[in-house]
Amino acid sequence: MGKLLKRVRLLCEFNQQQMADVLGYTRKDIICGIENGNRKMSGVAMQCLNYFIRINFPYGLPEKRTNERIDILDKCVYCFKDTSFGSGKFVDRIPASTDDLEGYSCSDCQYPASKK
Repeated sequence: MGKLLKRVRLLCEFNQQQMADVLGYTRKDIICGIENGNRKMSGVAMQCLNYFIRINFPYGLPEKRTNERIDILDKCVYCFKDTSFGSGKFVDRIPASTDDLEGYSCSDCQYPASKK
């Protein structure tokens, strides 16, 4: 269910907080729990997700081709913060990718221990 949730979230261009608000979870539950497979969704949240999918994708989810990554341009692939010129994160960003995304990694995600 976590991979489906992440796929729907990315197709809708939602960040974790927006998806958490739709399903009645916290952002931490979405990131650390459900999308990583460490936590299962409740029955009510699964019904909400199914309803959300039916409303936003009435003809079904688009087919995902194997090895296809979504380019999220100037956003961080981990936290989805803006890394474009003028954002304050442009200088420290580095190209990065995950299984599904291509973009950049911001300095906060590269060095999380330095932000204590």
